[in-house]
This record gives sequence, structure tokens and C-alpha cells, in this order.
Amino acid sequence: MNAAVLEAIGSPLAIREVPTPTPTSREILVRIEASGVCNADVYAAAGKYPPAATPVVPRIPGHRGVGTVEVVGAGVTRVREGDRVGIPLVVGSCGECEACFQGLERLCSSAQFSGFQVDGCHAQYVKADARYVGLIPHDLAWGTAAQLTCTGITAVGALKQAEVRAGQWCAVFGLGAVGETVVALANASGLRVVAITSVEEAGELALRSGAEIVIHTASSDPVSYIRSHIGYVHAAIVTSIRVEPFQQAFKCLRSGGTLVAVGLELGEIPIPIFPLVMKQVNVRGSFVGNRNDLQDAYAMAVLHDIELRTENQPLEAVNEVYARILEGTSSARTLLRPSS
Repeated sequence: MNAAVLEAIGSPLAIREVPTPTPTSREILVRIEASGVCNADVYAAAGKYPPAATPVVPRIPGHRGVGTVEVVGAGVTRVREGDRVGIPLVVGSCGECEACFQGLERLCSSAQFSGFQVDGCHAQYVKADARYVGLIPHDLAWGTAAQLTCTGITAVGALKQAEVRAGQWCAVFGLGAVGETVVALANASGLRVVAITSVEEAGELALRSGAEIVIHTASSDPVSYIRSHIGYVHAAIVTSIRVEPFQQAFKCLRSGGTLVAVGLELGEIPIPIFPLVMKQVNVRGSFVGNRNDLQDAYAMAVLHDIELRTENQPLEAVNEVYARILEGTSSARTLLRPSS
């Protein structure tokens, strides 16, 4: 099969002919229809993440893969040949530790991540543990399903961490692929959404996705705007990878509000202790979500007719796509389409 292989950190991916994987008794073989490109794939391959979050090379990246099951291992009962499935970031864990029992498999010390410890989806085929794949509804388009396999599970996980109820205000800082999905699913959950962005086109997309208010940082200070027009927000979800939005989000929270950090920024967030204590503000990190969150994301997209914006590129264009994301001239909405 053809695959995009990361042979060394910091090097371009190589399109190679590699053996088609053979599934074990608990695994399935999936023919990939589309493999979305996540910022994490790109930055990890470029060597911009700490060693613990750097892929073991050589490695096939990709954790937004969707496709059709072609081979089912002898011990698999959850899926059948012909089923449509999604391959998320977390594709394995010990299943026995405290984190796993709490549905926090991604925090398991033995967790396996697609494209990091095991080969991912930038290929014609991928094998996966059937217990960890998402089951895609038949009326959900491949493109939206691919995005939701990463952005959807992340959005649902973040909204759960935010602990907000219908009718409450949620600010979303950063409107890349994850931010767009947070806006759409927050709106579908009955939240009032204020979206903050520096990109005009992203703001227009947020309004179509259900944001009630969009603040463009080029012309308005989000903290001043929110305080004068809303008061304060119940939760702020930050998907940006810059430090400043985290600081702004903290200042927008009402007493008892929650800041949820999603964007992977290597810097530090300076938090003033006095308002943290006196307002009983919560500050939480949210790292993707669990298997139930992925199914919830798929179901919400179908129920609320959510369609996420994507663009298609052949697998052979992977290095061009990665370069555009690193340069900041493209957001992570590209789907790599392997040839048959």
C-alpha cells in the first residue's frame, strides 16, 4: 500500500510503498477514505513538541482517519465488514489502571496514540483495535466525520470540562478547525456563544455555525467588549496556540466560571492569584476526550445537521499541506485522500 512515512523528526514525509498491515484477533483493517491533518501531526513531525509528545520514527502519521472495515479479527464482535469507522488519536491503553476505569484512557501511562506510538491514517489502509474506533452513522459525510474524529471528540471533551448549561454564555477563543467545532457543538447544546478571532473569514464561519456574537481582535479588545456587552461569561474555551488569548479568557470569566485550555502552547499562563481565589475561578486542561465523546460528536452532527468545512488533497500532497499549516497560511481542515 502507499503511505506517507515520517522517517526522521524534522524531515519531509516520504511517500512509500509499505506492506499492508495484518490485523490481530482484536483488530480490524480499515480502507481509508480520508485522513484529516491535525496541527498536532504537523508540529510533532517538525520537532516542535517535547520528547514525550514526539512520534517514534519511522512512523505513518494521522489520527483523523475514516474509512470502511475490510478485515475483522477473529475476536472482534463490535464491528463488521463494511462498517464505517473513525480512527481517533487514542487507539489503545492498558484498560486496568485508575485512569482507564474513569474513562480517561488518554491519560493512561500505556496509552497508544495513532501516528505517534503506532502507525496512523496517512495511508491506504490502517489496522486498529476495534474497541477504540468510532462508529460513523451512515448519514454522516466522510469529510465531516473525519474532522469530528479529532475536533469533535476534543470539542465534546472541552464542553464537558466547562460544565455549562443551556442558556449560559461560552466564549470560544480561536476559530481554527477545533474552535469551529466547539462553536457548532456548543450552539447545538443550547449555549450562547461568543467567538473571538483575528481572522475575518473565521468570524463569518462562526456566525454560520451558531455564534451569537463574533469579536474581531483586530478592531476590538475581547475583554472590554465582553464586559460591556455581556457582563462576564460562564466558561471560556481556548483553542488558540498563543498565550495572550488564555490571559484574555481568564479576565472574561464571571465568579465560579471555568477556563478550559485546549490549544497546545508551550508557554506559561500568568494567572493572578487574588481573582482566582476570590472569584473561585476554575482553570482546567482538556486533552481530547473518550470513546463516548466521539460517539456523541457524531450523533450531534447528524441530529443538528452540522457540516464542517474541509478541502481535499491527494496523499502525495502531504508535505505541501504540512508546510502551509506550519507557515500559518492554512488551517487544519485538509483531508488527504489516498488513491485506490
